[in-house]
Amino acid sequence: MEAMEKGIFKGIKLPNNGTCLSVLQYANNAIFMGEWSKENSSNLIRIRRFFYIAFGIKVNLSKSKVLGIGVSEMEISNMATWLKCGIGIFPLKYLGIPIGTSMSRISNWLPLVEKFNKKLSNWKVRNLSIGGRLVLCKEVLGNLDSYLFLLFKVPNVVLKPLESIRCNFLGGGCPENRKIPWIAWKKGHKLEGEKCPKH
Repeated sequence: MEAMEKGIFKGIKLPNNGTCLSVLQYANNAIFMGEWSKENSSNLIRIRRFFYIAFGIKVNLSKSKVLGIGVSEMEISNMATWLKCGIGIFPLKYLGIPIGTSMSRISNWLPLVEKFNKKLSNWKVRNLSIGGRLVLCKEVLGNLDSYLFLLFKVPNVVLKPLESIRCNFLGGGCPENRKIPWIAWKKGHKLEGEKCPKH
């Protein structure tokens, strides 16, 4: 961020001689991180105004939130009034990723398990062939929130019910009507990884 390089906006210095962060941006979503001061927030308002003049894109203040770490609720409220935006609280979600919470707690993974069940309950499993169920099982359930698995270590107690949902769905059942699987789930995984013999 050029404003930080010129000393106009002061970002956050990471520990252990780390880099200095000022903004995280993806598409039209952005998080500004900086020193908690009136001068810094005033400069952020000016940057926001120049951005609008240069590109004609106005920040939606009704969707913007201000959060503070190590400051009082009164200070956060005053800063939100100054920036003309709402007040955010931890934990929060940014692009579907939980921030400000411990993902080692099983309770924080429960929404993902519920999401699996919700997606599964809406499918017409009785009208799908084994091939159709296999495609949905691998492509849809296998990719649902998989980015969380790349960022956090998933407890085994969370993985087991997710695998159970996938296994039951492949067998043609649903949470309300479970069926006996034709083949053991672990054995099915083993067969899937084997290569077809050459003729």
